[in-house]
Amino acid sequence: MRAFFITLLSLISLQLFVARALTELHLVPHTHADVGWLQTLDSLSRVNVSRILNGVTGNLHNDTLKRRRFVWDEMAFLQKWWDDQATTQQQEIFKTLVKEGRIEFVDNGWSQHDMGCTTVDTMLNNWMEGHSWLAERFGAGARPKVGWSLDPFGISGSQAVLQALAGMEAWFFTRIDGDIVNSMKESKGLEFVWRASSSLPDEESEIFAHVLESYYCLPLPTFAFEWGPAKGAKIPSTPKSTLALAKQLADIAKERGEWFRTEHVMIPWGCDYMYQNSELMFSSTDKLIDAINEHSEEWG
Repeated sequence: MRAFFITLLSLISLQLFVARALTELHLVPHTHADVGWLQTLDSLSRVNVSRILNGVTGNLHNDTLKRRRFVWDEMAFLQKWWDDQATTQQQEIFKTLVKEGRIEFVDNGWSQHDMGCTTVDTMLNNWMEGHSWLAERFGAGARPKVGWSLDPFGISGSQAVLQALAGMEAWFFTRIDGDIVNSMKESKGLEFVWRASSSLPDEESEIFAHVLESYYCLPLPTFAFEWGPAKGAKIPSTPKSTLALAKQLADIAKERGEWFRTEHVMIPWGCDYMYQNSELMFSSTDKLIDAINEHSEEWG
């Protein structure tokens, strides 16, 4: 993976002179569940997060086409659900979904590193708690390979080096200064190889980094389907509304595509405690995906 991105960067000068091909949009269904925010961990787990995990597990299990996917990060909530709430049947279904690659683990510290985990020891302990729990239940094949820092206020070079040494292949993060983000957009520098150590060899300590340039949520409030029309969400309920929303999403992807050096655009497809109505989220998204693919040449 690392060699691929280095090769990719070496081709940048050539790509600048080549007409842009069709933008390829990647939607990554996820939720962000703060480990403690306004409520206790137990309260959030019993109501909000258990509803997400129950719904996503059942929804992916019932998807006979196996086209739907989900990303999970915060391990504190997963363990609470697994130990206290999930049935034996749900646990077996969840294991199957992980084995099939339809549920993918990312970062997976006990929580996302934040102001409470700023030293090397605390960051490593946070990861070890989460990764050890995953290894015991899902095996080595479920090991996280991607860093995922959606909400921490501050990104450190130490974390970049530690993730590289832990075998992470890439790191996705946000919450950096807006002026820096705007400068990266202009220079197409939102993706880069971060060499954060001055003492370790590059091949050991470098990591591919991707800045989430538009926050970690899907475009709000339009595509937050489960929020409902009262909060500004637009639900693709008819062929006409589906086509309009799909075209809007395609235009967003092309606009963001101007900020990157390749044809690929990733949009994190979720937000705080989202997918409590997972069927509405997935079914609405499927409609947009189908509509965009049907009009790909026309819309670019």
